[in-house]
Amino acid sequence: MTISYREVAAHLTPPEREWLKDIAEQISKDFPPTPCAPLFLHIGVMHGGSLHCSRAGAPDAILVGVDLNLSTLRGDPQAVLLEGDSILLGWNFGSPIHFLFVDGGHDYASVKMDVEAWGRLVVPGGIMAYHDTDYHHVRRAIEEWTTHVTDEWEEVKITPCATEHTAMRIRAFRKL
Repeated sequence: MTISYREVAAHLTPPEREWLKDIAEQISKDFPPTPCAPLFLHIGVMHGGSLHCSRAGAPDAILVGVDLNLSTLRGDPQAVLLEGDSILLGWNFGSPIHFLFVDGGHDYASVKMDVEAWGRLVVPGGIMAYHDTDYHHVRRAIEEWTTHVTDEWEEVKITPCATEHTAMRIRAFRKL
C-alpha cells in the first residue's frame, strides 16, 4: 500500500507539503536523470513526511534521509537512510546534492553547522531549503549565513500563507 505524501505524519503544513513536491518536480526537470538521477537529501526526517513529498514530485530521484533516530520513520519512501549525527555525516558525505532540506536541530549551532557540512555539496542550480524558519535560532542562523554568501546563492521567492495552519515556514535558496 502506497502512502500519499499528504497523509504521512509530519510537522509540515499542507502548503509546505505541496511546495516540497513542486520543487522536487522542478529539480527533476532541471536535472534529468542522465547520467544519474538527482540527489535529494533531507536532514531531520522524523516520520518521513518530507521524503514522501520529494518522492511524489521526483519519483526517479535518489532520496537520502538523515536523522539521529530513525525509529519513528513511517512508510517506505525507498530512501537511503543514514542514522547518526548530521554534521559528522555531512563532512564525510561526498556526493553532489541537488536539493538539501535542513530540518534537523533547531538550535543556532546545529543549523549553522548543518549548512557548513552539507551546503558545500549543493550543485550550481541546486536548492537548499530551511524548515521552521519561524524559530528564532533557525532564523538567526539563516540571516547570518545569507550575509556571507550573497555572490553564491539567491533566495527563491515563496509566497507566505495567511493562517497558522497553512503557514509557510520554509525559506529556500538556489546556488548560482
